[in-house]
Amino acid sequence: MDIAHNFLGLKTLIASASMHIKTPEMAVFGLFFLVFVLVFFFLLIFWRYRLVFMLCVMLELCIVFITPFGVAFVMRHFLYPIKVSYTHFAPFVYTSGFSFDLTIRNLSKLEMKECMLTITPLRENPKQSLLITLQDTLLPLNAYTQVLAQPIKPKQSVRWSGIIDNYRYGERYSSVLDCH
Repeated sequence: MDIAHNFLGLKTLIASASMHIKTPEMAVFGLFFLVFVLVFFFLLIFWRYRLVFMLCVMLELCIVFITPFGVAFVMRHFLYPIKVSYTHFAPFVYTSGFSFDLTIRNLSKLEMKECMLTITPLRENPKQSLLITLQDTLLPLNAYTQVLAQPIKPKQSVRWSGIIDNYRYGERYSSVLDCH
């Protein structure tokens, strides 16, 4: 029973994730996969030559680890570039919450289906400690997200304002706005 329940949860997770993946994302991932296969064939061809073989193995490992970051970079800077103008973007002073008011301009030639704003609070780091910076990167505090499910046509601007409830942290935060 437990295995069937876990399998159903995994099936639901894969189905919900696949609904967000569109043709441009698949094309970018496919390009990275084609480069991986090309280097793999070089690895098979030159398996007798140790230097070339080891170089191909190292290149394969680099491609495997770089692919998620490369896909995100291509998506953010080439397929779906945006310009963001902030009118107001700060946590509340006397209550728990985070207020934002921004304008998003679609600079791409593709229509964006939704945008997601993620705000992650950072720990106090008065001495600029590397340990606290690594802790913020690897083990972040709660992330707060808001989703704008409004399509944005090419060269169109949309004003988005809202409040993120229960934000109880200080003035230090990092924010990421992803549109796809």
